[in-house]
Amino acid sequence: MKLFTIAHPKIEAFAKIARPQESWSLDESKRAERYEAYEQLAMYYERKTRNPEQARQVVLQALHELRRANQVGDITPGAYREFKLKFDRRLERLERKSRRPYWTPPICKLTHTR
Repeated sequence: MKLFTIAHPKIEAFAKIARPQESWSLDESKRAERYEAYEQLAMYYERKTRNPEQARQVVLQALHELRRANQVGDITPGAYREFKLKFDRRLERLERKSRRPYWTPPICKLTHTR
């Protein structure tokens, strides 16, 4: 039974991630939902809040959890490869974005002519 409804889907995604006590006892479908929640949260930070560093931290946390699940055998090899590829691509893109200089408008002198 749900006691309350979370209105914003990104907050709901974060709520799925923020339950560490369930972390290592999840079945495969719940684990997939958890990795998808990490992905959605990273996209939210990258696109909506324009905070690529926060998005990068979310991706690194997801990769850490993914590696641990793979080491203990809690994830199938196919699912591991699929999620690892997604997170590696996102991390690469975020790092590429962070190296890019921010655009600043050119300074123009306004001349007053009559």
